[in-house]
Order: sequence, then C-alpha cells, then structure tokens
Amino acid sequence: MRGLGDLCALGGQRAIVTGAATGIGEAVARRFADAGADLLLIDRDETLLAAVAGSLGARAHAADVTDWDMAERVAASIDADILVNCAGLYPSGPLLELDESHWDRLLDVNLKATMRMTQAVGRGMVDRGRGAIVNIASVQAFRPTAGKAAYAASKAGVIALTQVSAIELAPAVRVNAVTPGPIMTDAVKAAVARAGGSAPLTARRISQVPLGRLGEPDEVARVVQFLASPAAAFVTGAAWTIDGGALLG
Repeated sequence: MRGLGDLCALGGQRAIVTGAATGIGEAVARRFADAGADLLLIDRDETLLAAVAGSLGARAHAADVTDWDMAERVAASIDADILVNCAGLYPSGPLLELDESHWDRLLDVNLKATMRMTQAVGRGMVDRGRGAIVNIASVQAFRPTAGKAAYAASKAGVIALTQVSAIELAPAVRVNAVTPGPIMTDAVKAAVARAGGSAPLTARRISQVPLGRLGEPDEVARVVQFLASPAAAFVTGAAWTIDGGALLG
C-alpha cells in the first residue's frame, strides 16, 4: 500500500504556478520542485522570478496575468497536469473612497486572471482527461474586514469560480481552493517594517488566532500540494481553510 508521502509526490507532473516570485506562490513552487514536478513559473516581476526559477531549475515566463492572450500562449507551451493560481493583489482602502481603477485592477488580477488561466489551461486538461487546479482565495471571503471591500469581493468570487469550475470540468479535472488566514508573507513583513519594526501590528493579528501565531507560506503550500496530488483524488469543489483557527473567533 502506498503511503501518503508517495501519493503526494508530483514526479512527472507538469505544473504552472502564477505569482511564483514571492510569498505563497514562491512557497508552492519550492514545495512542488521538492516533490519532483516540472515547473513553469509566471510572475510580472522578471528579476525576482528569474532568481526563483533559476534556483529550482524551472522555466520562467515573466508576464502580467491580466494579459488575456498570455493564458492561451502559456497553455499552448505546456501540457499542464496542474495549475495553481497564486497571483494576487492585497491593497486596502475604505469602500467610500474606492475608485474605478483600483477596483478594476484588483478584480482583474485576483478574479478575472484566475478565470482566464482556468479556462485556457483547463481546456487542455479536459482534452487529455486529467488535471488538478488549485486557486488561492482568502478567509476574507467568509469574514471580510473594513477596508477590504474589493479584496474580499474578489476572493469570494474565486471560491464561487472554483465551485463552478469543479462542476463543469469534472470528472477529468479536480478544482479546489485554499483560503489562507493570517500568513507571514512578504506583504505582512513589509507592513511590520512600515510600522517601524514594532510588534503591535503582528501582536494584534496573533491575538485573533487560537494557535497563537501567524502561519508560514510553506504551510499553505503543503495543503496546495496535497490538493494537487493523487492523495486528494476524491476532493473537488472544496475550499480548505488554513488560518490557525482564526475563523472560530
């Protein structure tokens, strides 16, 4: 009988990861590389992407995920077994002060690009009769906070898109989402730095987490690997929460 570690191995699998230069996307790329996947990494930051891809022996494609035609070009360049939509923005701003460009840019990156990559790559997966897609949503989809109207709306949309995709692409393709809570990403580290390196910002977030700490990007990547692997062969349309219990509060 194969163990769980064997079932989560990705040797011989071809995977596309967007937003792969930093944060959760980078952690997913490194976790997948360790599991034996053949990687195509996408990010708009060409310098950071080249560094990550070079360290992993992966292919790199520097591009903005909102480029509609890019998705088709990428899908044509690799018969992907796995797609992970990690690219995302996390700006803040009061609802009454949101302008159209802010709203459109965030929805374009977080939701529209996820749909477009799913559409373009998913067609090939269906034709080949196999595939797994994992989308990065957020606990903000379930419990939004002030100043996150566009972000929360986009991530709620990602969950709905995940569920519809799971129905329409079955049985050939499984589609799932993960919904991270407070994770110590580069964006959080930058916010702490902007606060002078003091602890109040982080301490406030930790106080809302029953497990008493912020999560690490690799802890999200582990769940993404599971959902992309044969170990999750009977899982589709799910939204897996990774938040240290924060939603319980």
